[in-house]
Amino acid sequence: MTALSIKHNATWLIASEFVSRFILFGVVVWLANSLGSSNFGELSYVFAIANLTVVLADFGIHTYTTRLIAQSVTAWQKEKTQLIKFKLLGSSLSWLLTILIVAVSSKLNLTTVVFGSLAIIIMSARMFSDSIARGTQQMQLEGISKIIHTVFQAIGLTLGIILHWSLPLIALSYSISALLGWLVSLYLVRNTLFTLPNLPSEKTLQTLAVLLLPFATSIAINAQFNYFDSAVLGWFNPKEVVGWYTAAYKPIFFLTALIGLLISAFFPVITKLWHDNKFPEAEQKIISLLKLTMLLGWPIVIIGTLAAPTIFSLLFKPEYAPAVLPFRILLWSTLAIFFWAPLGNSLQAIGQEKLYTKNFIIASIINIPLTIILVYWYNLSGAATATLITQLLLAVLMYKDARKYFKHLW
Repeated sequence: MTALSIKHNATWLIASEFVSRFILFGVVVWLANSLGSSNFGELSYVFAIANLTVVLADFGIHTYTTRLIAQSVTAWQKEKTQLIKFKLLGSSLSWLLTILIVAVSSKLNLTTVVFGSLAIIIMSARMFSDSIARGTQQMQLEGISKIIHTVFQAIGLTLGIILHWSLPLIALSYSISALLGWLVSLYLVRNTLFTLPNLPSEKTLQTLAVLLLPFATSIAINAQFNYFDSAVLGWFNPKEVVGWYTAAYKPIFFLTALIGLLISAFFPVITKLWHDNKFPEAEQKIISLLKLTMLLGWPIVIIGTLAAPTIFSLLFKPEYAPAVLPFRILLWSTLAIFFWAPLGNSLQAIGQEKLYTKNFIIASIINIPLTIILVYWYNLSGAATATLITQLLLAVLMYKDARKYFKHLW
């Protein structure tokens, strides 16, 4: 890949991610105020469970597909039928498991559960199509797909808010917008997905599962970090508590997207410099990235902590006031992410992804019991504190490993 194509692809990914997150942040805040904390909490709980079980639908297939197509189109022709079968099987299991878990753990409307979880499954299918675009180095197709899906979702939710739709109809609108976005994505990658002939596969589904397992592990851990706390809160508490916590998390997701955009811009450069044995230059880029994230992170966290009540009074109705304290705690966990994410992704850039995964596994093992205990004792603040402790642990682990390769870090 040329430097020009790297810049082109990075620009599309960064722009589409920023636009999508910005639009959805505004619409979802509006939705939260319109639904109220109880209904918003019910919907958030369904999404939290679905995002945990959707690991079965993802199972590393997206990353594997991108790498497979990038390495060899012939290999993709041989394996695409098996990958699609695996995707369909995993998606079906994920959907059924979500419905079962929510049915056992709560008394939510079945229609809301069915359509809400289906929306997450369909979005996972769209991500599979987008992974094909990445493999062919056509990130503009992924960017277009993401923005169009966001527009469909924003229109659907806006109609739901204005027309005062019920919660099941809101969940249905999520599913319909996800379906429309997926169809657009399929159309954009139709040549690679449908035009190329199928070749006999050399792998069974069992063999493929073994190959995908390392990728699936990383996805599962990431899902656990993002949604396990909401799921545990919903298990022990009324759903309005999940609504408060989700409200606290919405600005955090927007901020973590910011760090993702910066890393996306630096990642290809660091990878190339290290691959070309230009180690001092690569390390300098890493240090520059870390300085930039810290320069952004500290003012955001300090101002956000002080201004949290004002921020929430501007964004949300007074019923979301209990989210202020967890928001403050989560802000400091965001600062930890701003520190470890450049280091962790730099380890991946230089081929040390095993260290990156190892650190996540350690943090995950600690996070699960810690979250359950702290949520049981302290509810909202306990969930946020468990997240903060886990992110601080990741910061220590990533820094320790990064120092082995980047000697001039602080």
